[in-house]
Parts: sequence; structure tokens; C-alpha cells
Amino acid sequence: MKKVLIVFILCIIAITTTYVLTSYNVSFESLAVDINGFASRLAGKNEIEYSNDIKVNRLQLKDATVNYNKLNENQKKIYSGIALSVRDLNEAALLDNYTDGNLELISEDVKVAMSAFFADHPEVFYLNLTYKISLSKSILNERIRIDLTYNINNKNELETKLIEVESVINSYITNLQGNNDFEKELYLHDKVALDVKYYSDTTDISQVPEVYHTIYGTFVEKQAVCDGFAKAMQILLDRINIDTMFVTGMIGSVPHAWNLVKIDDQWYHLDLTSDKYVKEEDGTTKTVVHTYFNVTDEAILRSHIIDNKELIPVANVTINNYYIKTNSYIYTTDNFDNKIKTLVEAQKGRNALEFASNVIDVPTKLLNVLYDINFNGYRNGGANVKMKYYNEFDTYIVQKQ
Repeated sequence: MKKVLIVFILCIIAITTTYVLTSYNVSFESLAVDINGFASRLAGKNEIEYSNDIKVNRLQLKDATVNYNKLNENQKKIYSGIALSVRDLNEAALLDNYTDGNLELISEDVKVAMSAFFADHPEVFYLNLTYKISLSKSILNERIRIDLTYNINNKNELETKLIEVESVINSYITNLQGNNDFEKELYLHDKVALDVKYYSDTTDISQVPEVYHTIYGTFVEKQAVCDGFAKAMQILLDRINIDTMFVTGMIGSVPHAWNLVKIDDQWYHLDLTSDKYVKEEDGTTKTVVHTYFNVTDEAILRSHIIDNKELIPVANVTINNYYIKTNSYIYTTDNFDNKIKTLVEAQKGRNALEFASNVIDVPTKLLNVLYDINFNGYRNGGANVKMKYYNEFDTYIVQKQ
């Protein structure tokens, strides 16, 4: 279930001079309805412009303005109000001097600003995806109010959860000294893929608990859906000074989220969720593959649709693609049989053979070589000899059983 669609439905109620917009979600993968009225605690007006100097919490990314900088002025005002309110755990952001009182435009601006805020702030795992908007007009001013809800009760509870999350983050990055950026990225990709189960208790996107869209679900509860995985990689890579971005789009008709990662001054797509497609019967991952590890725009677009592609960096080099970097790509100019034998030896400690190739008729050639070298007892046959074969685009995985 690779789902990351921004779902936004409005119910507009006019009451004298106050207009209330009930948003049913700004979720990346879930649909939740909030009909409980306005929040009980109020915040003051938020007129300060957001910047990296405003720390929502201590896990904040080094640059938490990537998506903020893409917004128009009205959207930036909304984003700033949300950031200040979340920092203080206020349940309402109050915004004056908004330049357009059209309800539909306001609701669209809030949707865009909220989406940008969540993309810039993976550390905010405690803000619920549902919010409410109200517009009040008077002779003197026009005010927007955004009501927010949290899944924590106070700052003490937040601090306890931040400690839990930070402890896991630190455990992942402790032993990475001396590795280059590609090696660090690969270690974190594989570690998270093995440690965290893809949440699959339901195929109904409206029933996925919000926690599994967050880094708390990923790091602490060890279950996540695609945006939870992408946010976790965003936090981890930022901690080791590797630039990364949160990307949304679609796989076929299914919403999805992944990362852009900058290695050696070049951008690549990294889709950890899609690299977990080889699963055990219980849903866990024992074989981590790398089909979507540092791929180009051209490669990712064979299966993905990218939201607002014109607003993200271009990814058009292959030098740090997993298969090229690890010398596990077989070209038409290579001796296929010899290269497979070399890869089998190099990967003998793994429970799968994995490579990529642009050679014609790979399956037939591959099976001939595997039979010849008796890979995993293949030539012997027998009830105990089992292999699973996976192919996605130009990548091939033969899983030992």
C-alpha cells in the first residue's frame, strides 16, 4: 500500500460574519474527520515570519525552509502561524492581514501551507493531520483562524516522546564514522528496511492510524507506511549532514512518498518503501533490495509520478546508483556468465543474488548460469531447493529459501 495523496474536502458554513471551513484532512495517506468543534486553548496572533531560527522542536532539520521557500506570501503567513503555534503547542493559529478573503482560495492556501509544513518538519509527529479553518470579517480587520489538534497533552509528554525518538536516531548513526556518504546512506536504508515493518493491517487508507505516517511510528513502534519511512530517512540523513528532500507523487493510481538525496553534489531518488517489496509471509523484510536506491528522474518516472516536478532538483546522473556504485550492473559488453559468477561469490553472505542489467533475455541466461554453478543446490533439485525470482525493470533478485 503505497499511498500519499493529499486529501482535502470542505464543508462551508456561513454564520453571521464568521465563515468556518471544516477540513477533513491534509493527510499524506489517511482520511480522518474532525467534527468536534473549535479547540479549547487559544493562541495569540502569529505575525512573525518563519525562518530556520524558529525551532519547532530540537529534532528540527538543519534547513527546514525548503518547502516554505516555494510558497507565495499568503501561504508563508499561514505556514509561519502554524510553525509558531506548533512550537508552543497552541491549538489555534490566528492570522490577520490576509490579502484575499475568498474562502476557496484561503482553503487552498492552508492546504498548501500545511503540506509544506509537514514536508519540512518530519520531527513534528504529534500534530494531527486534521485541522479547521475559520474566517472572521469586521470593519477593522479580517482574521483567519486555524484550529490544530495534537496527540499529546503537554510539553512534558512531548519531551518524553522526543527522548524515545532521539534515542533510536542516535543508535542508527553512532557507528558511521569513517564511512563516505554513499556508505552511510546505504547503511541507514538497509537498517530501517530491516528494522521496520510496513503497516499492512488494513488496505483501507482511512483506517491507517496516523502514527504510522510519522517518525514516531517508524522509530519507536517499528511500523510505518511510505511517508513514515520517507520522514525517517529525512531525519537520519539530515543528522549526518546529507541533504535530502521529502517527495510526494503516485505509483499508478496509488499515492506515495519517498526522498531525494544529495550525494557528491548530485541529486538522486531514494524510495525505501518500494525497496521493501520482497517480503516474508508475516510482512517483515529479510531481503533488502535496491531497485530504487539513488536513481534518476528517468528511472523513477518509469513507475512513479512526481508531484510538482518543476519545483524539485533535477536527478540525472547515475554514478551513485546502487548497482553502478557496487559494480553489480551487467552491461551488454560484459561477459554475462563470468559476471554472474563473480557476483554470486561477492554476495555469498546474503540471502539473495541481486544485480541490474540491460542485457537481452536475462532470465534464460541467468538460469543457465545458476544451474551450471549449482546455485543454492539448484542443479541437485529436491524438495529442499527453493528460490524466488523477482524482476522490476532492469533489476533482478534471486532469493534463497
